[in-house]
Amino acid sequence: MNDFQKNLPTRLCLHCNKCEGKYPESLFSPIPKNCGFSGYIFLEQEKHKQKVRKLKEQIIGLKVQIINTEGNAKKKKYEKALEKIYSKLEELKQFGPIDF
Repeated sequence: MNDFQKNLPTRLCLHCNKCEGKYPESLFSPIPKNCGFSGYIFLEQEKHKQKVRKLKEQIIGLKVQIINTEGNAKKKKYEKALEKIYSKLEELKQFGPIDF
């Protein structure tokens, strides 16, 4: 069992034997139709997508600020913040896709 499978609420399993006793391996792995985990996984997928969208909005905002800023010190500050956001996006890649 991986970390994702360990954190799944087991009470949601309907014991329908459609998944042959295997829990979903990740947030975006396919699950059988009418699986008890489908609602939970849908909510977790939407949370993941929301995090990615928020980071991408911040990237756009920082890029605009970099273009409109005249001082080098402020531009470097914004570029450092931009690098942090890109690293956060890279971290989120391990949980699922980041290109929506």
